[in-house]
Parts: sequence; C-alpha cells; structure tokens
Amino acid sequence: MTTLSIEKINHRGEIRIAIKLPYGAIYVEKIRQIPGRKWSQTRKCWHIPYTPQAFRKLKQIFGDVIINTNSERILSKSETIHKDKYLKNVNSNSRFKVIVETENEERIKIKVALEDQRNRSIIKKIPGCLWNPRYKYWSLPYTQDTLNHLKYYIGPGLILKFKPQKNIPSKYIAPSLKENYIQTFTSTNLNPAQIEALNLLEEQLLYERCSFRTIKAYLNQVKQLFLYYPVTHPKKISDDQIKDYIIFKIKTSNISISAQNQFINATKAYYKRVLQQDREILDLRRPKKPNHLPHILSEQEVIKILSSVENLKHKCILMLIYSAGLRVSEVVNLKIKDIDSERMQIFIQGGKGKKDRYTLLSQKALVLLRLYFKQYRPYSWLFEGIHGGKYSTRSVQNIFQKATGIARIKKRVTLHTLRHSFATHLLEKGISLRYIQNLLGHESSQTTEIYTHITKQSLNNIQSPLDRLDF
Repeated sequence: MTTLSIEKINHRGEIRIAIKLPYGAIYVEKIRQIPGRKWSQTRKCWHIPYTPQAFRKLKQIFGDVIINTNSERILSKSETIHKDKYLKNVNSNSRFKVIVETENEERIKIKVALEDQRNRSIIKKIPGCLWNPRYKYWSLPYTQDTLNHLKYYIGPGLILKFKPQKNIPSKYIAPSLKENYIQTFTSTNLNPAQIEALNLLEEQLLYERCSFRTIKAYLNQVKQLFLYYPVTHPKKISDDQIKDYIIFKIKTSNISISAQNQFINATKAYYKRVLQQDREILDLRRPKKPNHLPHILSEQEVIKILSSVENLKHKCILMLIYSAGLRVSEVVNLKIKDIDSERMQIFIQGGKGKKDRYTLLSQKALVLLRLYFKQYRPYSWLFEGIHGGKYSTRSVQNIFQKATGIARIKKRVTLHTLRHSFATHLLEKGISLRYIQNLLGHESSQTTEIYTHITKQSLNNIQSPLDRLDF
C-alpha cells in the first residue's frame, strides 16, 4: 500500500500543509481536486491550506492511500485555524482594493484599478468573466465558487458591498453559444428584428460547423451594419446602403483590406445562405490584397532570442514554435499526449481549417520539455496558466516581444515570424517544398511557395551586374 507523507510548513509567511506524493499522474490528478492547492518549485512538493476543511478533503480524496500516522496530529485542536481567518492572511501585502457589487440576480460586477495587473489577471481567469466596455467593470457569475475564488486569491483587498445570499448556485454553468450572444446583442440596443436576424445567422454558421472565431467575427460585422441602419429592417437593407457603409468605414476607420473582405464574407453569409437572396451585393468586387513577403530571422537571431529567455516554460514555448513551425493557437492547444517522443513527432489536432497533422519534434526541444515537465507537472494542457487552464495566446506573444527586446532584434517581427523562419531555414537546407507544406499544414502548395522568394540560396547564386564591372 502506498504511503502519503505530509508535514506542516511555513511557506512565504503562511502556514501550509506540505504533501509528498508518489510519482504518477493519478496522484497529481487527485491533488488538483483540493481547493487552494499549489505547487512549490523550491520545495518540489504540493501544499494545501492549513485548515481542517483542506485536511478532511485530503483524507477523502486519498482514501486508498495510507497517510502516515503522525500526520493526524498536524491539525490539533490548539492549532486549528478557521477558514475565514486563514483567508484574511492571504495576500496581506496587497495595496490595491477590489470592489464587488451586485449587477443583477445572476451576476456581480467588480471594479479594479487599471494598474493592478495581478488582480486583473486573477479575475479574467474566473469562468464566465465578461468585460463591460461601456461602464468599465468586470462581470462575473454570482456563484459560491466565484466568491470563494475571489476571497482566496485576493484576500483582504476584497471589499464586498453586499451580503452574499445563501441560495446562490454553487458552480457556474456555461451558457450555450446562442445564449451568450443573445446577452451580448441585447446589451447593444439592437431591436428584436435585428436580434432575430443575428440569431438566424449564428444558427446557420453553427450548422456549417464554423469555428468560434469565425462565428464571433461574422456576427460582429453584421451587427455593426445593423447598428449603422437602426431603423431599417435587416431584410430591407439595400445593396447601395451596404456599399455606402463600406465606404463610410474606409473613410472614418481606414479599415484594412482583410477587414473589408471579412465584412463581405459575413454579409454574403447572411443574405445568401440565410435569406437565400440573389442580389448584386453577393457579387461585390473585392479589393486586391497586397503581396507582402514575410520577415525572416536568421539562425543567429533565433539563437539570440532563445538564449535571452531564462524562464524554463517560456523557453520551451518559443523553442517548440520555431522547431516545429507552430502557430500560436496550436502551441497553446497542445496537450501532454500530443508529444510522441518515440516517433519524435508532435500531433496537431484541429489546426487552421480543422486539419490534423504531424510535425517535427526536435531532440533539443524534447530534452528541455522533460525538464519542464518535472518542474511544472502540467495536468492536461502542455502549457498551463498560473491559475490552471491552458496558456493564453496573448501571454505567448508577450513572451516573444520581451525576448526580442532583450536580444535587440531591430527587424519588424511577430511571433509568427518564428514559423516563417522554420519553413525558410528548412528550404535553405534542401528540404523538399512538399514536405514543408505538410509540416506547416498548408492546404495549397502556392501558400508554401512564398518561401522560395526569400531564401538566401535564391539570391546568392545571382551576381549583381555592378560586381562584373571593372573600374
């Protein structure tokens, strides 16, 4: 029978219960069920709040594991700390205040200082969190889990301007996509006919199995058109009115060509696929997109960027993106099971265009990943945030921008530049364009052929006519 060893510790000024677990994913999965559990990188162990509730939860979850006999005395009657008193000691050094008020019967609103980045990050991680851009506050589900989460992570900086009810739901149940958008539509002063039109468009896009990002973008584009003509029924908006709206957006907002094309796609989706109308707007001429070549990093510049990152998790993320040619959405959606160390491959599930593919797993990246896994112990997602869940794309972009600043890269580069550099460097090493297309997940070979225009080999074999002049 396996034995679980625990002891009382003082961790960063707080009394905690340290837990020494046997190695194995099943034990990590169990310990994550205890509220307030944390992993200590310095002590190399999990620790939980020093409360009777946490200790009882520990015994309940690890019923099949023997807890050493002396650990029963860890919470004697003279040492028992009430949960509310414990929560008052959390984050006692915070100088910011977080004000919580009731928004309605189902949600609460939170006001937090703009410079309070720590508490803002905590609030955004709570399920069901929404930002109200008009009145500048965060809206959260009015549940017991939400209140407990705020009390635990924010502590004495939390100011409740209401007395919590006893009959509130214990957990937040995420609404369907349709219900979520209905709430968004009704908050933007749309009339019933416009809301119904957007609901019909949403149902059509869901039926066609469009991605969440596509649905959100199309609904927002059509919603802006309806708001521009508030008294006109959606079915009666004419072709000339749609063209006038596009011209208005170009003049006032200087929208990009991509945004203009996206609006045309969204409009066609509503009038053609929802209303089944055969109108001139459906054949609206699209602007010609400029043919920009991507910026590329040299191998030495890639080395500088990777060497400038000291955080192990951050270095693993950037190394995987470059070594496998990943998109930012693909790296944050990676799960532990997607890393195949035996075949040295990475499985990308549901990439752009809902296509699965395999790409390279670098030997150097694998060595670093193993060190990362031992230190961070991710549960499901390969890269997890501070408060659980998968890493955000914005955080990954910030990592890259910080690294390029430290490495003093003067080129105009983005995180996607690492993917471009991956393809270009492979092509310069003589790898077939067809293989690179498969690794990148491009549907058309024409998309991959763009890298033939920026390789060093394509220019190094050509001599400038000036160099042949003798003067």
